[in-house]
Formats: sequence, C-alpha cells, structure tokens
Amino acid sequence: MQKKRNKRDIFRRNLPLCLMAAPAMIMLIMFQYVPIFGIVLAFKDFSYRRGIWGSKWVGLDNFKYIFGSGEIVITFRNTILYHLACTVAVTSVGLLFGILLYFVKSKKLSKFYQGAFTIPYFVSCTVMAYILFIFLRADGGILNAVIEQFGGDTIAWYTEPKFWPLIIVFVQVWFGGGIKSIYYYSAFMAIDASLFEAADMDGAKWYHKVFNIMLPSIAPTICIFLIMDVGNILHTDFTLFYSLTMDSSALYSVTDVLSTYEYRGLTMGNIGTTTALGLFTSVVQVICTLSVNKIVKKINPDNALL
Repeated sequence: MQKKRNKRDIFRRNLPLCLMAAPAMIMLIMFQYVPIFGIVLAFKDFSYRRGIWGSKWVGLDNFKYIFGSGEIVITFRNTILYHLACTVAVTSVGLLFGILLYFVKSKKLSKFYQGAFTIPYFVSCTVMAYILFIFLRADGGILNAVIEQFGGDTIAWYTEPKFWPLIIVFVQVWFGGGIKSIYYYSAFMAIDASLFEAADMDGAKWYHKVFNIMLPSIAPTICIFLIMDVGNILHTDFTLFYSLTMDSSALYSVTDVLSTYEYRGLTMGNIGTTTALGLFTSVVQVICTLSVNKIVKKINPDNALL
C-alpha cells in the first residue's frame, strides 16, 4: 500500500509537467515515429488508387532503379562534395570569428559583433535567393551592370554552371559561419582565465594562446560538431539549393543534390523510388555518425559523443 501511495504522490507532483510535455510528445510521435511505417513504400510500386498496403510488392526493384541511373552518381558526388566543402569552410570561419570575438575587449563592440554575426542565420533562404537574383539576373542585374561599366561582357549566371560551386559555398558560409562562431565563442569563454594569466606571465603571444590553450581546450566541442556534420554527409538544405538556383535545369550538373533529386521524384509521382533513396541515405548517415564517433573515441574518448 505504501508503494502505491508513493507512486500516486509522484504522479500528482509531476502531472503539471506531464501535461506541459504532452503536446510536444504527441507531435514527436505523430511526425517522427508514425511516418516510420511509410518505409514499406521503398519496397512497393506505390499506387494512389490501391494505397500503401494494396500496392504491389517489388522488393529491391526501387533500389536497383535508383542505382542503375547515371544521374544518381552525379547527385551523390555533388551532395558529398558540397557537404565536405561547406563543413570545412563554415568550421574554419566559425573558429576564426570566435577567436576574434574572444580578443575583443569592449563589451559593447562584442555584443554588436555577435548580433551582426547571427543575423544571417535568421534570414530565409528564399529571401536570400531573391536578393542574389537582383545581383545576378541577366538583364539589369547589379553585377552585370558593374561588369559592363568596366567594358566586360554580361554573364548569364543562371545558365553558367562553373560559377555556382563557389556561390553556394559562399552563401552557406554566410548563413552558418556566424552562428557557429557564437558556439565556439561560448566555449572559449568557459576556459579557465588563469591559463591565460599564466601565459601572459610567460610572455606568450596571441597565437601561442590560440594554438596552445584555446583550440586544445575546445577540442571536444569541435569534435562533436564534426561528428554531427560528417554524420549528415548526405543531407543538404533543400531550400538553399532549390531557391538559390531558381531550379534552373542548366545548373543540374553542379547543383543537383539528393534533396532536390528526391523532390523532383515526388513531383513526378515516383513515391517508391524516392522513399527508397531516403531510406538509403538515412542508413548511410547513421553508419557514418557511429563510425566517426568510434574513430574519435579510439583517438580520445573525452572528445566522443558516447
């Protein structure tokens, strides 16, 4: 009887917290766990008329169709290379800005810079796409007007693939570099100040502090971000790649990634093949995350996630 009373008391005390958490838990179940049953579509020739369970079972035919297509090789190449390039660029810029913020002595200037760095993160990719369009459009674009002023020929940016890898990486850094710098800056602020005082007494320069105190101290934070980034190696921001390029078919060779490839498949009604591709990428991302985490754990267990 005493145990039952204790359980009742615990339930009554935690009831308000359970009610507060209920909407979030319901959303989590509805949008994250219930859709898992849709994985079965990866092994079916989906028909809207027959529904999920009535559609014909085709086994691994959807996977064979995807990997038998020559387009998927280009798509995988673009996805992986963009992700690696953006990860390196965003991490480097984030660390650089975080270090610079740490050495800013004025609190007012520090707050101003932090605000300026985080603003791009809250700008919609769609808004950024139209701002870029104002600069790059063929007729009346600001950049083409500047080129004409210097006697050059105008460029049809949305039909010239060679420029877009640099443009996309630049925009990705503009979006993510600032917010990443705030994370690193917060980690720098948690470093014991006595280490810097001892370094000053020994006559250490600023670069000695950076490479011998700051970076080694936040190595676990850097490793966690890198593990998460590598784990998402097949994930790309659909809005960025779709809106920024205005879905120009002339740029598919260098801008088509898995998210845009899946979207076009859905618009054409290829539910089974896009589900199969989504399932494959999810499995690969889980394997990559666990593998990289295991490697980091062998090198230094303190820097690993688990």
